[in-house]
Amino acid sequence: MEKEKNYYYADQEGQYLKAIEIALQRIESGEYGQCLECLDLISDKRLEAVPAAELCINCKDKKEKLERGR
Repeated sequence: MEKEKNYYYADQEGQYLKAIEIALQRIESGEYGQCLECLDLISDKRLEAVPAAELCINCKDKKEKLERGR
């Protein structure tokens, strides 16, 4: 069970590092802070809380509702 827990944490860290790498690429291309769905700007407050955010809060909420509905 301990090995499974360690694998889970390592996987989560890997996913987070990948998200950070994508955010850095978006900074370099000038697309950082823009929602990938609606193209609106992501609020500074959201980016402060989740620096790797790719969606504004409205699009994130819609996506989560769709995922729960499946």
